[in-house]
Parts: sequence; structure tokens; C-alpha cells
Amino acid sequence: MSDEPPRPETSGRAGFGGIRPGLRGELSWLVTADRTAAGAGHDAEVAVFSTPHMGLLAELACGEALTGRLPAGTQHVGTVLEVHHLEASPAGFRVTARAELTEVEGRTLTFRVEISDEVGRVGYVVHRRMLVDWRTFVERLGRRTREAGGDAAGSPAR
Repeated sequence: MSDEPPRPETSGRAGFGGIRPGLRGELSWLVTADRTAAGAGHDAEVAVFSTPHMGLLAELACGEALTGRLPAGTQHVGTVLEVHHLEASPAGFRVTARAELTEVEGRTLTFRVEISDEVGRVGYVVHRRMLVDWRTFVERLGRRTREAGGDAAGSPAR
């Protein structure tokens, strides 16, 4: 029995701005001290790549798949991040995230991201991003911030 959900069927429909399944992005990082479990704030006895950093690396690889492909005024924001960290990658190793857009439903994009190091597969991530009109997003953020007593720049009152 597999430890992962079935891979989603790739939808052939174009989404907002002509974004289609099959787009790919890739990003690699060296596992440095700040990207280890201890660097992420965990009380760790060994220096290994952290799960939060795996999620961030996956998100950024998805962004690479979209670079230069969005209409003017459109951005993408993360909405779901499901990280499956299967093996440890020690400090000094290089980890690579290979993202593929697998499904487009309106403005919602679903990515499958495979994470590997020099030895092999260390995890996978299912990630959803939403395409947004950036002006509208910033306006809504400003309203929420003001409702919380913050300033117009988006800084909440403390």
C-alpha cells in the first residue's frame, strides 16, 4: 500500500490567462544551517532539512512554473500546502523541488511537487495556488488591516 494519495488526473482545460496543466518549475537549495530543523526553531539533535523549508521550496518552485505567464495585474497566492516529508536530507546536501501544474479549476491551480536530494526522493508536496487580481487583493488586505486598527501599509496594531 502506498503512503501517498493517487495522482490527480491532469485537466486539459485552460485556466485564467491561458494557464494550462503541464507547466513545470524547478528550484534547488543547499541545506544550510538556517534551513535545518534547528534553524526553523525545532529542538533538533541532527542538522537535517526542515519540513517548513520543504514547503517553502515547493511553493517557490510552483512560482517558477508561473513566471512570465500571468496577465498584467494578476498574481498568485498560496491556499493549501500538504507536505509529505519522507526522508531526511543532511546539512550540506542539495535538495531540488520539481513542480508540475496538474489541475486548473477556474482560478485555482493544483501542483504536484517532487522533492529529491543527491540520494533520491525525500518527499512530495501537493500545493494549491489561487490567481488573484492584485489591486483587489491589496485593497481587501488594506480593509482587513484597518478593521484590526492597523495602518494603510498593512501593519496591524499591536
